[in-house]
Amino acid sequence: MHWQNIPATTLLRDYGAWIMPRLVSNNRIIGLLGLADSPYQPLPDAHAWILRHTDGRILQIIAQGPKEIALVNHPDFCLDDAQVAAICRRFPGSWVLICHEDQCEKWETAARVQGFKDVPLLATRLYQVVPDKLRIKPMPSSLRLEALQRYAPQIGRFIQGFMLDVLQQKIDEDEARQRFIKREFFGLFQGDQLLSIAALTHRLMNGRCLSYVYTPPKHRGQDYAGLTVEHLCRRIFQNPEMNLIFLYADESNPCSNRLYQKLGFEMVCVSRTF
Repeated sequence: MHWQNIPATTLLRDYGAWIMPRLVSNNRIIGLLGLADSPYQPLPDAHAWILRHTDGRILQIIAQGPKEIALVNHPDFCLDDAQVAAICRRFPGSWVLICHEDQCEKWETAARVQGFKDVPLLATRLYQVVPDKLRIKPMPSSLRLEALQRYAPQIGRFIQGFMLDVLQQKIDEDEARQRFIKREFFGLFQGDQLLSIAALTHRLMNGRCLSYVYTPPKHRGQDYAGLTVEHLCRRIFQNPEMNLIFLYADESNPCSNRLYQKLGFEMVCVSRTF
């Protein structure tokens, strides 16, 4: 195995399809290396390191910035405790760890041995879907999916509900408005009544990242979130350049995980922060 220090901007262009969903699974990596569309810009003092096997396979990517480290692990790459500790010593800092589910315990144990402490951030699973795996369910004639062109207080309440339910963050209406402005929001309507929302965030090469999936409690249990996500994905896939869609799901929320699996999404990796 050997390390290679490469320009951050060549990562997505040169290093295989498995890298993109693992990079997009955490905003810190995207912001650190500037690999997404605006508003993310590369940091001049950030570096990307690739660990390669002697047969040429990429095993691991480490993005190193001024204040934090982001790691992406290949799902088939298993290190022993001594190797994990050696990497932690070589790249000290605050960690954003992205790895396959069965590797998290090893990394968490090794990180604690090195003195890292858990940061109380949301643990998430990253899911991806391709066009031929997406569920096929017609939109009921009484419902429609629309792009939300203008902010309204009702939309703000949905965004606030998402932030509180999913991220345990209470935001005011001004913050909700700013989040709306920076993202592409879509809503599922029945007449004039908004039932569910979702938003498009990052774009990387041939994929989009979907977030802000939220249905108020009074409208849950009727597949409104599923219809919103499915038919928004279908709109994205109408662009021939787009063939992957990603989204996050809270590990502790079995309902959202079951929903995305029913829609045809497959889990790529999980994320931990130290």
